[in-house]
Amino acid sequence: MKLESKKTILQTVQCVFREQFLDDTLIITEDTTPNQIEQWDSLAQVNLLSALEERLNIQFTADEMADIDSVGKIIAAIVQRNRISEC
Repeated sequence: MKLESKKTILQTVQCVFREQFLDDTLIITEDTTPNQIEQWDSLAQVNLLSALEERLNIQFTADEMADIDSVGKIIAAIVQRNRISEC
């Protein structure tokens, strides 16, 4: 995958994180985990993934949802679908 495409996915994911956590200053990286964002609990996880599914017109599998424990894994799951959307 091109670096630009991965960057675009990260930007889209960051937009969703900012919307879900109501924080326009939130900066995430592929290494960001729930341990680094206090509000990122199990309910927030469901809301984040649902918002990404809606934004990108994709659907995560149950296995992916259970396995996602970082922004990097979210990006990897999106890359598998090869769907990129701007903010």
